[in-house]
Amino acid sequence: MEYCSRGDLRKLLNAPENCCGLKESQVLSVLSDVGSGIQYLHENRIIHRDLKPENIVLQDEAGKVIYKIIDLGYAKDLDQGSLCTSFVGTLQYLAPELFENSPYSKTVDFWSLGTVVFECITGFRPFLHNQQPFA
Repeated sequence: MEYCSRGDLRKLLNAPENCCGLKESQVLSVLSDVGSGIQYLHENRIIHRDLKPENIVLQDEAGKVIYKIIDLGYAKDLDQGSLCTSFVGTLQYLAPELFENSPYSKTVDFWSLGTVVFECITGFRPFLHNQQPFA
């Protein structure tokens, strides 16, 4: 694995100047780069299942910051049309179907990406660990 000198997205989000979210251009880069990474995984029948700021690292390439997905420890190889049932991932970034114990597919990665992007825009997580995900 290559060395990513800029750290992870959590470090960037925790910087005092980003207390109210990242700049629009940064959010668009996160969405584009991480979205492309998820697309690549899904095209190869892999679900990440633990997408969060700590699993997105920043790398300088030709004067531009590139956001890269890491930590495939919970990743799952999907056969065509198969579903997962195991409860894995990080609580604040889990899709609702996991809390319902419903079978799920690659859509859980899109939910997690949406949660990450929400945090990048606003500067805070949409769900706190002590809140119930459903009323």
